Amino acid sequence: MKQDIDFEKARRIAVSTIREWCPGFDSGKPKGAEWWFSSPLRNDQHPTNFSVNLEKGVFCDLADPSASGSILDLYAKMNGKTILESAKDMLSIPNYEPFLAGSTIKPPESS
Repeated sequence: MKQDIDFEKARRIAVSTIREWCPGFDSGKPKGAEWWFSSPLRNDQHPTNFSVNLEKGVFCDLADPSASGSILDLYAKMNGKTILESAKDMLSIPNYEPFLAGSTIKPPESS
């Protein structure tokens, strides 16, 4: 039985939930549509080397040009999964409405 996967919806959910699954995101800084922080893929102390574009749903690691792709790729790399498994994980989040195009993630509240 063929199962259709809505990768676009999965990508939007991944962007919407990035705070929950991506370590270091909350310590990052916004710059336009991009969020800059230390790489969650390697031991990195430089918060200017890694970015996620929240509008496009893509990431880039400037210190490792081979480490870039969609936000589903990022989730897959961090969890040892395929992109298909990553999309299924995102789509399995119950009662979750992803951000609409153009929505932005607000910086964490200061205590």
